[in-house]
Amino acid sequence: MEVFIGKFLSEGFLILAGYDEDINRLMASNPGLTSRFSETVTFKKPTPSQCWLLLRDSLGQVRQVDHAVIRQPDGQFHAWILTSFKHLSTLPGWGNGRDVKTISDTIIRRVFSCPLDEGQTQMVITEGLVSAVLQSTIQKRQLRATATVPNLPTSPAAMPAMAGPPHTAPSFTAASWAKQQDNPSTPPDTDSDGANLTEADLNGPRDPGVSNEVWDQLQADRKQHDAQIKHDAEIINEEKALRKKLDNNSEMPDDDERCQYKEHVRSLVRQTVEIEERKKEEEAQRKLREMGVCPMGYRWIS
Repeated sequence: MEVFIGKFLSEGFLILAGYDEDINRLMASNPGLTSRFSETVTFKKPTPSQCWLLLRDSLGQVRQVDHAVIRQPDGQFHAWILTSFKHLSTLPGWGNGRDVKTISDTIIRRVFSCPLDEGQTQMVITEGLVSAVLQSTIQKRQLRATATVPNLPTSPAAMPAMAGPPHTAPSFTAASWAKQQDNPSTPPDTDSDGANLTEADLNGPRDPGVSNEVWDQLQADRKQHDAQIKHDAEIINEEKALRKKLDNNSEMPDDDERCQYKEHVRSLVRQTVEIEERKKEEEAQRKLREMGVCPMGYRWIS
């Protein structure tokens, strides 16, 4: 929010909109945001009667359909609709006016998809059709509400640090995580280098629950990584030696042997460029490890 400086000071507006639970969770994850959004506008949920009026007006805009059942509803049918909207308003994620419009559009689509009866000249919205759409909406909302949703940390103490000097993140293997839970007061070791962390994980004990196939693949990847590092070092040394040899023999005629040397050097240069690119990627990964974890507790990835 510091971008609003100079002539734009106090003239810029940043609106943060969302459902109450989501906004509260966001503010709890970073208390500093509370002072950035000093003014709060709370939109009250429409009452069941207001939802009914929205539905009636939305359906009434379709002139090609007979909506007498909506304009002059039966008392019992009207009471059932109000009860349905009251129940929907108690379910999480109810979008009020937006969801009422969705219900209206669903009713219209079903009306247009139904063939006309013999002698019928106009499509008609019936009580049964409206009831079926509302009941279907309630069932979908209830199913969504009962689905398992992971609980995200909401208290500031449960969230990782949002600021501070770079530090090395601890290794989040199954064994180390279990050990950390058993000894919560033991602070993580932040003095080790990020690159050594990965090596320690590879050479460390086998975590419980790791299958033979996964373990063998990890060991194979480790050996391949070590072999690649050794190969890269050999390429760089060979390229330097050939360049030195060519420089020392610059007075020699450009014979076939010298041409072969030059071609070999060009090939080594291409491989050296690839090695440098890999080193840059490894350096980026190391810096990401030093950043620790994101506010949600996960590792950063590039």
